[in-house]
This record gives sequence, C-alpha cells and structure tokens, in this order.
Amino acid sequence: SDDSTRDIEPNTTSFAIVIHHLAKIGNVGEAEDLFHRMLQLHGDGIISAKPDIFCYNSILDGLSKSKRPDAPQDAEKMLRTMESKGGDLSPDTVSYTSCIHAYARRRLPRRAEYILRRMIWAYEDGNERARPDETSFGAVASAWASLGTQEGVEKVEALVEFQEELYREGSAPDMAPNAIHYNALANAWAKFKTKASGDNAFRVLKRMRAQGVEPNTITVNTILTALARSDDGKRAVIKADSIMEDTRSGKLPVLLDLISFNAYLDCLGRNGAPNAFQRVEETLERMKEVGVLPDRITFNTAMKLLAKSEDKGSGKMAVRILDMMENSDDPSIRPNRRSYAACINAVGRDDSQPERAQVAYEIYQRMGNPNTQAINGVLSACSFLPKEKRKDAVSIAIKLIDDFKQRRGVSPDHITFSTMFKVIGTSMPPGKEKEEMARSILKECCEAGLLSDLVIKNLKKTVPRSVFRELIDFPSEEWRRNV
Repeated sequence: SDDSTRDIEPNTTSFAIVIHHLAKIGNVGEAEDLFHRMLQLHGDGIISAKPDIFCYNSILDGLSKSKRPDAPQDAEKMLRTMESKGGDLSPDTVSYTSCIHAYARRRLPRRAEYILRRMIWAYEDGNERARPDETSFGAVASAWASLGTQEGVEKVEALVEFQEELYREGSAPDMAPNAIHYNALANAWAKFKTKASGDNAFRVLKRMRAQGVEPNTITVNTILTALARSDDGKRAVIKADSIMEDTRSGKLPVLLDLISFNAYLDCLGRNGAPNAFQRVEETLERMKEVGVLPDRITFNTAMKLLAKSEDKGSGKMAVRILDMMENSDDPSIRPNRRSYAACINAVGRDDSQPERAQVAYEIYQRMGNPNTQAINGVLSACSFLPKEKRKDAVSIAIKLIDDFKQRRGVSPDHITFSTMFKVIGTSMPPGKEKEEMARSILKECCEAGLLSDLVIKNLKKTVPRSVFRELIDFPSEEWRRNV
C-alpha cells in the first residue's frame, strides 16, 4: 500500500484470473470469498481494482454447477446486483444463462423460465448484451422436459413455438429453434410416458425437418426411447422400423450409436414386435457392420425381446447369447441377474424345446445369486410342459421351494405362489397328494401375506370346489398384507 509496492498492486485482471480458476475447478466458495475480499479492499481504498463483469460471470458459472443447496438463489441474488448496478456490469447473455442453468440443473424449471423472461425483458429494454441464445432457451426447455409431466410437455411446446414465431417474423432469426430445442421437446414426450408419447415424439422428427433443422443421434435415440415407453404396440414398432430403415438408406443421415440400438431393441420388446428371432440377428449384425460394440444392456434387451416371442428357437438363441456373455472377458458384457432371468423367460416360452423346464432350471443353477424373477421364470417354464414331461415340472418346482427356504435374501412374491398352483394344477393328477401340496403352498403364501387375487384364481383351478371352500372360506386381511 506504500509507494514502494504500488507497482505490484493486483489489478482487476489478477483477481479475475484467480476467481475464474477457483470457480472452474469447483471451489466456488473460495472464489466468492476472494470476490468479496476484492470488494472490501477496493471499498477501503487499499486497491483501485474492482470486480468487472468477467468476475461476476465466473462466480455465476461456478454457482450454476455447484451442488450447494442455495447455489441457484445465490446466483439470482448476484444477477439482481448486476442489474441494479447497470452500466458495464449489466448482465450479459452469459450472466443470465448461468443463472438459468443453476435452476435448470436442480429441476426448477419455473424459476429458470422466469430468469429467461427477465433476460428477454432486459434485451427489449435496450441491454443488447443480454440477447438470449440457443443455450438460454435450451436449458429452460430441458428443465421442463425432465419433469415428465403434461405441464412439462406444454411448456417446452410453448418455448419452441415462441422461437419458431420469432424466426417467421424475421425479428430474431438467430433465435430459431435448433436440434437442442426439438430434442428437448421429444424428450418431454419420452419422459411423459403416455400411449401418445411415441407418436408425438415421432412428429417432432417431421416438424424439425420441415423447419430445415437436421436431426442428430440424440434426436433418434430420444424418439426411439419415447416409442419404447409408449406401449403403442404395432404402431410404435412400425415407426421405429422406419427410423432404422431411413438411417440405413441415408434418407435420415444420422450415425447410430450404442444407445440407438439398445433403444430400438427395447422398443421392439416392449411393443411385442413379431419375428423377434430374425430381428435380433439383424440388429446384432448391423451393429457389427457400423462398428458399434454391444454391451450387457444390448444382450439383456435382446433376450427380453426373445422372451416375448412365439418364434420357435427363440429360447435356444437366448441360451447362445447367455453362453457368449458368460465366456466374454469384457466385464461390461458379463451377465448379471437380469441376464439370467431374461434367458430363463425366453427358454420357458419356447415350446419347440420339450425339455425347456429342465434347461431353465439349469440356467437358474448357473446364477451365482438367483432372484425372485428368475425363480418365477423357471416355474413359468414348468407350467407349460407337454403331458409326458409334467412329472419333471413337479420335481423341479419342489426343488425350487426347497431352494427358497435355504437361500437368504430371496423371497417369494405373489407371482411365485400363483405359478406354483398353476404347476401342480396342470402337472399332478387329482388326489390327496395334490390337495396336500396345495394346502402346504397356501399355508406358506398366507404366512407371507401374499394371498393375491391371482393366487386365489389359480388355487381354485387346482383343487376341487369343496377343498377350495374349506381353504378360502373366510380369508383374513392379514393374509393379503404384502400384496
């Protein structure tokens, strides 16, 4: 502070560089401390340097990425300070957009949109530095899309329409919606998860191309995801197939990635696509052609698709996929419990395999840590055996019951018991042995509090009416407590 050290007094640039660095590496608290220290030193007349807009924006950027609970509110407080100071400190595009991000990343779209409106008002009032850009609109749109609600969809739609209107009027052609904003609209529909979501997301693809905006990989992935979640059956499959065909022919010049193929397989599986066997083969082959390596999700989703198929040989194909996963040296491909459960379900539905119950049970035994879903899958396989194999079904079912009792952390659910009744109902001849087994299973079911309507329905089909009335004459609510 004396004349001898005046030549090394830190200036605004010195402070700005350090504040920016601290904020960038995630130490926004230290950056704020230095910022306020700079203000204090300037106010006390010790230094002539004072914060400039770069210092303010560095803090705002740090707050936008901070996990601190009050970070968005602190960012808005700083923004208001800048607005009140005006002049060279009037907020610019970066200032407003950072504050928008602070709220958007916390899934607080209402506040994020309010900051966007303030940004627009500031620009209309003459602050040309506060001109909204694609990132400003995109952050708000993405925040609304993440909610997965009707309001979220409507808000993103309104934002995109507003941008389209600005473009049509010619007042702000640089604010026209681009792929980021249309992707947010497609994502809003994907997360909303209604039957119409897939169709509406698919329309976004046509809409953006009509506006001269080229879709990208994220666009395709988002729409395929929306189609998968829509449960729109054949209509969803047709749309997903058209997207994949257009990318193959070049009509839709988009590079597919791992997410694209996984979303496509998921769409086929959830919507009951026909010819599953052929589709899985073709999809895996196309992945190989374009140089995309499958992962565990790819194979699990493929086996789930095969599990819903009525194609002969689908179970054998699932087993081949599981074998390949088990033999892989890549940890990202090695099977997990979902892999085994999906394979078991595929085997159980493949009526071209008369030994499918035994094959399903052997796959179950290969699991290091079986879960309820896998056990239910084996039981399901046992319930659809031909006459000559039904004794095997009862034997396997008994083994599974014993296994349940010995394993920790694996509990039956109401599907387990209802399927057990289905197995003994179709596989055991009428008589005392069958009735006693039904009594024993029902006792365990009631003790577990899992007496669902489905359990009662299958029990009724298993035992004579007189026995059924005796067993379920006055069912207790305690027996249903965990349904």
